[in-house]
This record gives sequence, structure tokens and C-alpha cells, in this order.
Amino acid sequence: MLAKALEMEKAAEKKSKAFFGGTSKHEEAGEMYMKAGNFYKIDKLWPQAAAAYEKAAASFRKAESAHDVVNAMGEAANSFRKFSIADAVRLLTDMLVLEVDAGHLQAAARGEKTIAEMLEGDGNMEGALQHYQRAADFFRGEESNSAASACLLKVAQIAAQHKEDYGMACNIYEEQARKALENHLTKWSARDHYLKGGLCRLAMGDPVGARQTIQRYMDEDITFSETRECKLLNAIVDAWDKMDVEAFTACVFEFDQISKLDQFKTQILLKVKNMIKAGENPT
Repeated sequence: MLAKALEMEKAAEKKSKAFFGGTSKHEEAGEMYMKAGNFYKIDKLWPQAAAAYEKAAASFRKAESAHDVVNAMGEAANSFRKFSIADAVRLLTDMLVLEVDAGHLQAAARGEKTIAEMLEGDGNMEGALQHYQRAADFFRGEESNSAASACLLKVAQIAAQHKEDYGMACNIYEEQARKALENHLTKWSARDHYLKGGLCRLAMGDPVGARQTIQRYMDEDITFSETRECKLLNAIVDAWDKMDVEAFTACVFEFDQISKLDQFKTQILLKVKNMIKAGENPT
């Protein structure tokens, strides 16, 4: 397909430089660049495909065809994603400006989430956090509450695991727990949000405050006191009060036997355990 791609790109360049044709020549050139990009994509020539799609977007801009500009930029971003996350983010960011200007806030929300996922995969956690937050804001503005919650939970996870901003994470988990309780279809998830929020409170190094927080959780959800999550949190606080690392380890092990702890909870529990150890053996 390389020969066809080169031929189509050459024709697009010739069309765009034609003396006559007005805006229609740019639209036709854009379509030719898109075809060239598609041919490059078939051969997995991603840099060439990305460049062709960008040229298509530039031509469609001259033709004042906003929908086609957005489509071309999206294709360019998908091609850049194969070899340059930075350029993919650049294209998507520019594309989102057009989506917002056009009032396409759902599309903007999805775009922000895509950027966040790319940055997270690339190890840029600060950037990922910011874009997950923006995605959540857009989704909430469009009353897509489930999608907004999913993005906010990613914000909380990144804040806790990679920034050690346990206050931000805890506030989000507590907010999500309260929202979950408002709907009988989601109320079952409140206990996990409360567990994560409680662990973040503990990770802030204040077992007294954590005990008060756990009591508040029980006041907000009258069923929480009977859950294994609540019992684990209380057992951890009791172990901390006694500076008893063995008791801490035992209650965590017991919980893990029934409900496998994920990486997030394990990481925070290790931090809490180390703080109890430090209190048990102060230097």
C-alpha cells in the first residue's frame, strides 16, 4: 500500500496548491490525505500515517469543516499513540478545544479520559491525575455520574499511591461511599470505598482521628459496623493503640484469606505497619 499512499499524498499536495477551487480544493485535498493515511496505516507505517492525517486536519481547517478536522486529528492521535505519547496527547488536547467549542462535552470527557489513560500508561502520574479530574468534571457536567465516579476513583488511587496525598484520596473515597449509599444498586460498593478511605486516614498517621472517622462511617451506614471491612479497620486501630505489630499482621492475614487484598490496599497497609513498627521501636 506504500505506493498508493505516496501517490495519494502527492495528489493531495497538488490539489491544495491549485490556483482555483476555493475551499472545495482544501476539502478534496483533506480527503486525499486521509486516504493516504489509511494506506500507511494498513502497512503499519505509523509516523507516515500520523503525518498524513495531520495534513488532512490542516486542509480541513482551511475548508472550514470542523467535523472533518476533529476526525482527522483523532486518527492522527491514534497513529501517534503507537510511537509517541507526547504527540498523541498534543493532538488530542487540540482536538478537545474544538469539541468544547462545539459543545460536545461528552466527547471532551471521553477525550480527557483517553489522555489520562495514555499518560498513566506512560508513567506520567501527575498528568494522568489532572486529566482524570478534568474528565470527571466534564462527565459530571453531563450528568454521566457513573463515568465521573470511575474517573474520580482513579484520581484517588493515583493521589494515594503515587503522591501520598492521602487527604485528597480519603475525601474522594468518602464522597463516593456516600453517593453509593443513595442507590440500592450501588450501596454494596460503599464498604470498599469506606475501607480505602479509612486506610488513607490511617496512612496519615493519626489513629485517633481514624477511629473517629470509622465511627462516622458507621453513623452514615448503619450496616457498616457488621462488615468485615469495618472490623478490619477497627482491629488495625486497636493494634496501633497497643503498638502490636503481630495483632496487625494477624487481622490483615485473616481478612486476606477471604477477601484478597489488592496492590493498592497492600501498599497502604505496609505503610501503616511500618508506622506501628516505628512507634513500637522508636529511634
